[in-house]
Amino acid sequence: MTAQLNKIAKLLILVAFTFILQACGGSSNNTPKFSISVDTTNIGLSNKIFTKSTTTITVKINFKGDGLLVGFAPNAQPASWLNYRTGEVTATSATLFIDVVSAQFLPSDLYETTLRLSTGDVTKNELVHQDINVSLLIWQLLSFGETFGADTIASQTFEFNNADQQWTLSSDVDWLNLSTTFDSQTNRSTVTITPDLTKLSQAGLNQGNLVFKGKTGNTNFPVELGLDNIYLYADKTNVAFTSTTNINATKTTITIGSNNPKGFDWQAQTEANWLTLTPIEGTNQLQISADIALAPNTEFNQASIVISPKINPANPDAVSPIINETIKVSLYKNDIIIKTQTISDITANNNAVVNAPLKPYTYIGVNNELRIYQQYTGELISSTIIAPENSLLEQFVIHPNGELLIAKADETVIDLNNLDADGNPIETIVTHRYKINLIDLSFSEITDANIQFEPVKFIRFAGRYFVVTQILEYADENLQRLALDNANAFFARGIQTAAVAQSLFAFDPASGNLKRFTATVNDFTTTKITTTKTHEYRPENLATNDTIVNFVVSSDEQNIYAISPTSEWLSFDGTTFTDNGLLATNTDIVTLALSLSDNNRPHYLRFDPANPAQGFIINVYDQQKVLSATLTLGNNQPSSIAMSADNKRLVLNESTANNIEFVNLQQFDTSTNQLNFNTTLGNSNASIAAQVITLAGVDANWQASTNVPWLVLAQDNSGEQPSLTVSVDSSNITTWGLLTGTITIYDPASGTNTIITVNLAIDEVRLSSNYPALAFNSAATQQTLTHTIDVLINRETSITWQATTAADWLTLSADNTNNRLTISADASKVSNGLTYATITLSSVTNGAAVSGTIKVSINKAAADASEVTISNAATNTDGVVLDPLRPYIYLAIGDSIKVYNIISAALEATIASPLTGINLTNLVIFPDGSKLLASNTETVTDDQGVETTTVHHYQVDLATQSITEIDNANVTIEFRPIDVQMIDGKAVVITQTLEFADTNLVRQTWDQDNAYFAGKIAAPASKDSFMVVKNSASSLEQYQLTFNVFADQTITAKLSNSYVNTAFSNAISALALSNNGDNIYTINSATEHSIFDGTSFTDKGLLDNTAGVSAFNVTTDSEDNSYFYRFDPAQGFVLTKYDSAQQVISTQVLSSGSVTNYLAPDYQRVLNFDAGTATFTLLSMQ
Repeated sequence: MTAQLNKIAKLLILVAFTFILQACGGSSNNTPKFSISVDTTNIGLSNKIFTKSTTTITVKINFKGDGLLVGFAPNAQPASWLNYRTGEVTATSATLFIDVVSAQFLPSDLYETTLRLSTGDVTKNELVHQDINVSLLIWQLLSFGETFGADTIASQTFEFNNADQQWTLSSDVDWLNLSTTFDSQTNRSTVTITPDLTKLSQAGLNQGNLVFKGKTGNTNFPVELGLDNIYLYADKTNVAFTSTTNINATKTTITIGSNNPKGFDWQAQTEANWLTLTPIEGTNQLQISADIALAPNTEFNQASIVISPKINPANPDAVSPIINETIKVSLYKNDIIIKTQTISDITANNNAVVNAPLKPYTYIGVNNELRIYQQYTGELISSTIIAPENSLLEQFVIHPNGELLIAKADETVIDLNNLDADGNPIETIVTHRYKINLIDLSFSEITDANIQFEPVKFIRFAGRYFVVTQILEYADENLQRLALDNANAFFARGIQTAAVAQSLFAFDPASGNLKRFTATVNDFTTTKITTTKTHEYRPENLATNDTIVNFVVSSDEQNIYAISPTSEWLSFDGTTFTDNGLLATNTDIVTLALSLSDNNRPHYLRFDPANPAQGFIINVYDQQKVLSATLTLGNNQPSSIAMSADNKRLVLNESTANNIEFVNLQQFDTSTNQLNFNTTLGNSNASIAAQVITLAGVDANWQASTNVPWLVLAQDNSGEQPSLTVSVDSSNITTWGLLTGTITIYDPASGTNTIITVNLAIDEVRLSSNYPALAFNSAATQQTLTHTIDVLINRETSITWQATTAADWLTLSADNTNNRLTISADASKVSNGLTYATITLSSVTNGAAVSGTIKVSINKAAADASEVTISNAATNTDGVVLDPLRPYIYLAIGDSIKVYNIISAALEATIASPLTGINLTNLVIFPDGSKLLASNTETVTDDQGVETTTVHHYQVDLATQSITEIDNANVTIEFRPIDVQMIDGKAVVITQTLEFADTNLVRQTWDQDNAYFAGKIAAPASKDSFMVVKNSASSLEQYQLTFNVFADQTITAKLSNSYVNTAFSNAISALALSNNGDNIYTINSATEHSIFDGTSFTDKGLLDNTAGVSAFNVTTDSEDNSYFYRFDPAQGFVLTKYDSAQQVISTQVLSSGSVTNYLAPDYQRVLNFDAGTATFTLLSMQ
């Protein structure tokens, strides 16, 4: 037993030292008492490069001897890649385990070594041996890629260790040709492998092996050959068309490409009859245009265009191996006028505003939801919660086909069960990535993405889509990385592709260089995309410490537009880059963002510190890099801009104002985008002033067209700027109303157009009177029984009219030649008191004009009016007006309006304000006596002590003496009304600062920049104008007014003349005009009368030059008489009546008087107000 243990101990000692065996001994041939054998003497191993090996080879050993020695044979190099160990050791057998280690660190090659196993008697140096040959092939897949149809493919070579040429190579497929050379100096063989493409008949993946044959047996070296599919592809796979009243994007041009190595012919087909496809001869370009008239009458239409190989007439049924391109086309069709739309109170997440490639939609990430807005209407289409609550859905990457959106959200997860050193719950950021289906808004989370950095965008090469990340990883839509060129990886600032040139550009901020890459893609090879850096360029003008903030590349890669302090335009000819410097001439301009349109025109978002009032602007440059258009955006700074798919809408993320704004885009400047013409039916062409549109940034061959027959266009290129004169041909107008048309200006250089919308408001023909209300009076001696008025027609030429009334006490005498009407009242046919009637003015030809009316009243009494008083008449601010139709005066006293009869001083009515306890002020009466305006101011203090002031406006119906509040939500005037004028039979409200509004106080026009607080106002009854005292300029300002019921802005006001007179510096306290405005009467210490000849004014001085006489009031009547109320120290208060030639008709010394007074000539009444006693004294005129 002891002997056995000794033998085993000795054996273990021998095995333990096998790792140091480096030499062999011998044994006597005369004593063959030892032996050793193995179950294999040759071991061939292989391992993929850069891959850790898990291979272990087991060798069974039988031996007869005193132990077992294992090591490398004397003539073999020790191999670091090989480990060996023994196990299952007995006195006559053992197992040898051979492990491949550190293989992942070895370069591709063939490695060999020999293991020697020995046994015998070491002490006597009597050993026998057995060698095991071991080889290791480190292989890297030999990948060939080419496109099906290619005749040849580039060979590839590699070397391997081949000592004594013991190894030979062959292929196990017939499409691989090999040639081998051996270098005896290095003991290395060089193999050249060339696929024979003639042996392959279709696209696909072909796999084979290089077979290494040597003393260890056969070892395979994998080879693949991917014959890529042939694709037809376009630089744009989505075409978005738009047709609205003022936007037309119905034509575009695309470029067709192919990876076909033998060139290609193509054809384009569509089933949509509203699409016209026109190949451009001599190019691979296709013009696509939409015929709006043929398109379905729906808001959103879709169609497709198939780009396919041309059919061979000799073999029309042949199946082509080429994969077609399908281009999706959409058409947004709407009759609305597209204006700027603003979405307020919205905060978009980081990089979470993108436009749909096909639909007029904008996708916005707000909090954890995806919102979709319509770009043209601003309508919220939908809102979908995608991410966890309290996370932000951001980093949008939209697929160019418009059907997929990739987004992410970082969620903060709080683990209440795990605390940090401070006892706080541990927070973990979990990143969620989502694939969102934009068709049905379903979504799924990507849980197995293996990209290392953030995805930036989808790119397309040779018809295939890839996601590219910040460091130029290339991945599929599931964010599985497909390729990364480690040698050229860097954090890119800006990644852009040139779709026609099929190249990629990325800016490396670390080096300051712009880098260009080309790509090879293959559907079948293991590596789907391989990029090659072809150029690296730093702009010459770019200073050492300067950088490029952002850039875009034209589709043909010939132009790169950048944001940098010195270099905005780089050109590239395929070989050499050129730095062309800045596009903006002002170097102080700040450039904030940049976008490129489909026709390769750069759009720069800029701000000029030298002109801050201009706000933020978009500069558009043409093909010659000349500024062609400037779009003013306002004062909210956009943090990003995004162009719509049709290139007609710009989406601004105004993050500082929490706004998203949609604005219209155009690529050349026009002085206006809308023309408004106003006229009246029947007016001549000459009366409608032509309007001129100036253009900038257009080609000399620009074109203008219109879609309506009533517009006449005249193009002119002779001036400094091209211009288009637009005039109206009234011969093509047969009815009144609002006509709309468009002018399309087409620029062939950019291939874009701008639509000018034209509104022609053809006003109705209206009959009216210069006095819409007439008051007759009949007493014993005080009588007004005749009025002669002008009949007004709001067009150039007259019409035959007639005047009728149902009142038998009225006699009407018409003078159609001079458009005059004399109205006489027969008081004998009415009873005492107040009687009303209406006179209708109508055209003799039915429907030729809208009829007008004159409201008439007669006040009859048996005796003349006497002197009476109205007491307790302390009125509020601007709280007194006379009624033009009734013998009434309206006094705003407290929160009511008191209605007094100016004949009898009787209180006729009290009209109470809806808002009690607050004074009614600012009474203004309509010239036809129909309505009265009033207002008051309410101040409310809330619980926090904050005061809120609200102005309430009221309208009083004088026929019913009812009062109603005008809805404040609709009131747009900012100041109080001070006057109402009748213009062509329509009431126009004028405010303290010359705002012009309709009767609902909706402002129609206001020259706010030149606004001032108006003094006294008067109007010539027979003219569409008025005069106002401008105290600050010592002048009378004359304004011309027009009214058109069909115009968007119904009222227009134009300053026509200014009458400056130093005498007016003494103030004008009252103002009156004759019917035609040729005589101007003023209450002024230096002048009372001026004349106006239609062009110039002449001061005629005082009508009464008596020393010490002071005038206080003046008015006129329908017969063009004037009435001056004066104070003569020698006589007292005097009322003088003048005729139209300023000759004195009568002079009356009044029994009493006052500085504050009111004149009512039709009722022969003078109303004096004594502020000290708050009393009105009513006197009679002679």
